[in-house]
Amino acid sequence: MKNLAKARTIAFDKTGTLTKGELAVNTIQFDDGRFSENDLLQLVASAEQESTHILARSLVAEAKQRRLTLLPVSHLKEFTGQGIEAVINQQTLRVGNAKFIEVNSTELTEDTTVYFSLNGSYLGYITFEDILRSEAKATVEQLHRLNIAKTVMLTGDHAHVANQIAEKTHISESYPECLPEDKIQILKN
Repeated sequence: MKNLAKARTIAFDKTGTLTKGELAVNTIQFDDGRFSENDLLQLVASAEQESTHILARSLVAEAKQRRLTLLPVSHLKEFTGQGIEAVINQQTLRVGNAKFIEVNSTELTEDTTVYFSLNGSYLGYITFEDILRSEAKATVEQLHRLNIAKTVMLTGDHAHVANQIAEKTHISESYPECLPEDKIQILKN
């Protein structure tokens, strides 16, 4: 306890500590007039309905919240670390990372994002935001009032996402794009 009273730096892992570890759909971006936002969400969530990936669960939850009916999927194929391919209504939908979808560099975002294409044509993307815990900002502010000089956040997220969370919670320093071993090294220093 005596050592804790002398602490001047507190470090947090972002996911599950400062945030709930749940992602919510933030934006759905597309330029194809054949579809509405709900049409595209329905397609993408339908393709992802069997997946346990956090982004897939978030897409399905958003579709259900909007009371969209998930469509039957045939010929589902998962490409580990890249995305999925599914046939829905005799059309091939791909959902995944930018490389998997072959996204033009002008369409890339700094947010947590899934991209999607239909029958080989790029359609758009969906961004997500990590939901901040309601008490996170107040906790960090209280630590500063208790003379904790530096609050640090460690995360595997991109710098853009990390900076947004750090700004919202008044974290002093953030270390983005950290692997678990990076986090340990930062804590040792």
